Amino acid sequence: MTDNEDNACEQNCGPVDPSMISPVMREVYVFISNTLLEQGRMPSLEEVSEKTGQPLEVINQVLDGFEGVAGIYRDPFFSNVIAFYPVAAIPTIHRIVRPEGGRIAYSPCAMDALTLAPTLERKLDIRSACRYCDHEITISYNDDGSKITKHAPEDIWIWIEDRVPNDAPYYLVVCINTNFFCCKDHLDKWRAAETALHSGTPYSLSDAFAASDRWCTYKMYKLVVEGRPWGGKALDQI
Repeated sequence: MTDNEDNACEQNCGPVDPSMISPVMREVYVFISNTLLEQGRMPSLEEVSEKTGQPLEVINQVLDGFEGVAGIYRDPFFSNVIAFYPVAAIPTIHRIVRPEGGRIAYSPCAMDALTLAPTLERKLDIRSACRYCDHEITISYNDDGSKITKHAPEDIWIWIEDRVPNDAPYYLVVCINTNFFCCKDHLDKWRAAETALHSGTPYSLSDAFAASDRWCTYKMYKLVVEGRPWGGKALDQI
């Protein structure tokens, strides 16, 4: 992963230090992300309030804090949560299938999908599609998410958008433009048609997976849930 991509992540996503995360923030984050992953749905604010024992005002303050560092993305018109990184709150082409029961959740982008298993340290399957031709892409992991056990097709590539958005949300610039491709040839054809619109770097599946621990939502999840510092904008700076 290039320095530019690291900078794009760290300028736009995530708190900087465990001290910036209060127990209430951690509790809210874990409950919402687990509900999205386990049940494939975004809980209502009333449900979050009831389960965490916090008033709605506090829940909204927590969400405002995470939104301020691009930890979540809310619809600007209706205020509903679209992405609660590293999980999406609405259906996307990047489906996350839990082997037990086949339940489906979603990820905001290809890299969020690819890094979710090592982030959560659990077995998951990815079902996505080539950005160029819609050919199905499947990726499976071992029990602790540390290795890819199988994937199809053989030559999967990922385009990682690295533009730092100035006047648009991170989700609308980076996330929706970071996608899988079924082969290098299709990625190259897409780039030839889209070069003027995008800035980023292509990665083979193995190279992208090797950089999982440098991806911003991996680092943010580890910080919020496990207290690992990583860098980015501090919550006390928003």
